[in-house]
Amino acid sequence: MPREKKGYRDNLELITAFIEERYGDNRHVLTNSDIQSFTGLSYEYVKKHYMQGERYISIAIFARELCPNGN
Repeated sequence: MPREKKGYRDNLELITAFIEERYGDNRHVLTNSDIQSFTGLSYEYVKKHYMQGERYISIAIFARELCPNGN
């Protein structure tokens, strides 16, 4: 069974807290705007590197993408 990437749980916790603070609920998907607010990155960068042609990305996938390569 594959191991979680180092930092995954921390990222997941930070993103979940951000969403709760921003919206007051526990939604499981992020928009480009959410990622921009969380990271401070530009619209085009987020679109190219995280959204990959989709309107939404799950919190779990985004948390994994933020982890450094390797374990």
